[in-house]
Amino acid sequence: MKINIQSLKEDPVVFPLSIAQAKLDLGDEARVQGAVSVILSIHKVSEKVFIRGEIHAQLQLVCARCLEAFERPVDTNEFFLMAVPFFLKQQRRQSENEQLLEDDPATIVYEADQLDLLPEIRNFLILNIPMKPLCSLDCQGICSRCGKKKQDVGCTCRQRADGNSFSVLEELKPDNR
Repeated sequence: MKINIQSLKEDPVVFPLSIAQAKLDLGDEARVQGAVSVILSIHKVSEKVFIRGEIHAQLQLVCARCLEAFERPVDTNEFFLMAVPFFLKQQRRQSENEQLLEDDPATIVYEADQLDLLPEIRNFLILNIPMKPLCSLDCQGICSRCGKKKQDVGCTCRQRADGNSFSVLEELKPDNR
């Protein structure tokens, strides 16, 4: 998803895009379901390119408690990026203000009048994956003893009244004492 910088003007240009799921590899944490809808508003002032956008996608995640796959919509609020050419960034590196821009994650670099936004869209999707995805807030997970999903099947393992987690070892103890 490359945009030609020379074709941009000072007036914002709106790009409604649809990105195929095959182009966005999110790793083992999540998979994109269907196409990703992206709406970008891009304009150029001098050599700098200003990008405002929204991303709408459906992700397939794995619940951290019950290990079942589930789908979750991702609708990002507006995000903002600024793209500067590589040579401009190198020339102005000594300036204190430009040094701050260099460390800013909302500032990206483009080369040869081509701006590739696919890595940035991928990063925004990855940032919207929860650290501990849950299929529902009341998911009880799986039984640590029998491995069945507690919520659906109902665990038939007896509950330990004494609260001693090592009491299960009593069953493994041989009968000859």
